[in-house]
Amino acid sequence: MELASGPKRFCKLQATLKGISPRTLSARLRWLQREGVVGKTALSEPGLHEAYHLTEKGLAFRPVLRALRAVDSAWARRERRPV
Repeated sequence: MELASGPKRFCKLQATLKGISPRTLSARLRWLQREGVVGKTALSEPGLHEAYHLTEKGLAFRPVLRALRAVDSAWARRERRPV
């Protein structure tokens, strides 16, 4: 879901995804790459940094991700209501 808005570097993904260890994030990204959902591109910045992005296959998941986000938001609003 974090890559749906555009490419992100590993450190940015880790900062956004609270509670995930670097080892777990790295393993998940490798798995998504093997499945063809995520790609990795070298950036033109000094230091040879890389960014992860959704592939064409990954972009096809955006409608599903948007729907999941909408459900999550609706649940969060319900949980904040006083009983």
